[in-house]
Amino acid sequence: MICMTLLMSGIFISFLIKYRKRQIRHKEELVQTEEELLQAHLEVQEQIRRHLATELHDNIGQLLSLTNATLASVDLQQQEKAARKITDAQELVKRSLQQLRQLSRVLHGEQVLEQGLAAAIRQEINWLQRSDYYEITFNSNIPEEMQFSEHNKNLVLFRLLQESISNIVKHAEASAIEINFDYMQDKLQLGISDNGNGFHLPEALSASSGGMGLNNMRKRAALIGGSLQIEAAPGAGTSIRIQVPYIPS
Repeated sequence: MICMTLLMSGIFISFLIKYRKRQIRHKEELVQTEEELLQAHLEVQEQIRRHLATELHDNIGQLLSLTNATLASVDLQQQEKAARKITDAQELVKRSLQQLRQLSRVLHGEQVLEQGLAAAIRQEINWLQRSDYYEITFNSNIPEEMQFSEHNKNLVLFRLLQESISNIVKHAEASAIEINFDYMQDKLQLGISDNGNGFHLPEALSASSGGMGLNNMRKRAALIGGSLQIEAAPGAGTSIRIQVPYIPS
């Protein structure tokens, strides 16, 4: 009887020790995940700062310099040339204002998310449509009232959308963009496709700069429990598909 009691006590103590170890390991994994999410959040913010600095220096700075040079060269004695140069300067100012509005959208991305992820994505689509540069197709089965309250997931997913669109604008030379935003089987699915020049995916992933950007996008999707798949080929456009587990609030 004593042996049986000791045996049962030993089994119980062994179970408690293993259970405690699992608890500690689980807490450590949670802390690590939170730290990785925070790091991803900081990386996104750093990318935004670098993007703002580049846009201000390279684009808006250049446009304003050209505006200044154009106005400085106006000779009122030559009215026809002066009128053309003033018109050119006005166009440069308009382009500068457009660039500033785009930067403002980047800066206010988190504020837009306060309205909900679906509303933020729809607003991003609206801005893209206003440019009149692309034929935009937007499909979604998500109603306006559906809310997703996990802030880290919302922010990372929204930034992935913005980065995908930014890559299209900068590199794809596309004329059409299709965006699909759906909720099925407890997963949010976001797809961004274009009909641009595409690229050779293995080479891009192994390249020092391109690979780093694409792999960082995959890493950020993985940090929020999701996946990011890329399909691309030279002359055949690019398609990005993101899936993230979500429970609506």
